[in-house]
Amino acid sequence: MPPDSPAPGPLHKDVVGNRATKAVMELRAQQCSEWIAAGDSRPTLIRKAREEWGVRVDSFDKVHKQATQLIVEAVSRERPHVLAEKIAIVEVIVEKAMAAEQYSAAIRGMALLGKWCSFGVYIARP
Repeated sequence: MPPDSPAPGPLHKDVVGNRATKAVMELRAQQCSEWIAAGDSRPTLIRKAREEWGVRVDSFDKVHKQATQLIVEAVSRERPHVLAEKIAIVEVIVEKAMAAEQYSAAIRGMALLGKWCSFGVYIARP
């Protein structure tokens, strides 16, 4: 490292060594998943990995794959809760639409509830 550059971070290969442990790889994947969630582009991610961790593209690709998997697992775990919240919101909208005699909006809400709650079983319209 040049003398005028800042000290390497705790996940930099100058600190952890050339062979990162599983724990370091998990921390890097977590950090990378945060960068991905922030909307950073691939070139920006690679630049950040090079600066923060001191790794090349091939090492970054391994971490990026693990980070992507973390995101997929998080979305899969949270999906039922998000869907339950949306169903509750639409149920309230249907009730309010019926009370206001806005039957068109109520029917659309019911159709949406039917689609979300039917588990792949769709009733054909006559």
